[in-house]
Amino acid sequence: MKVELNEYQINELKQALKDKKNAQHHRKIQALILYSECQNLTAVAKSVGFVHQTVRNLLNRYLEEGLEALLSLSTTRLRSIVHREWTSANFDSK
Repeated sequence: MKVELNEYQINELKQALKDKKNAQHHRKIQALILYSECQNLTAVAKSVGFVHQTVRNLLNRYLEEGLEALLSLSTTRLRSIVHREWTSANFDSK
């Protein structure tokens, strides 16, 4: 299912990318901006150095909880979310 970001969301992300205090979140923000342009998780992931599930998680987090939630998500926390979702998807269904 393709998810589209609206113009307000894209502008919010572009402004956040310019803000120097968000430097540690640059790849996360950039991933969502790139996704808004091409809507291909794999291509975006390859461009910013994430796996496609990470981009999907970032997108979902941003859409559900907003920019502040995205910026509060550390890379370590993001990895644990991806691992938990992968484990759940692969072992809970059996």
